[in-house]
Amino acid sequence: MRRLVQLFSFLLLASKKPNKFKNSSKIDGKFVKVFSSEKSAELISKDIDKLFPNQKGLVLEKSNFEWSKEELAVARAKGIIVN
Repeated sequence: MRRLVQLFSFLLLASKKPNKFKNSSKIDGKFVKVFSSEKSAELISKDIDKLFPNQKGLVLEKSNFEWSKEELAVARAKGIIVN
């Protein structure tokens, strides 16, 4: 019986849940959690740099842009204020 419990617990521990924050990284010195998606935080950061080259002190209205949660998190880490 003890052997069966050990085997069962081993099988449970072997099947871990996938990490939903696998694309986490640092953007401009700030740690950003990006959910598993097709884009990493670095790619999102490069896209934002292309859209807004001089983004220091930039304030954006949330309704003007259709951004995902990941893109908003990276934008906030880069210093862009989103209302």
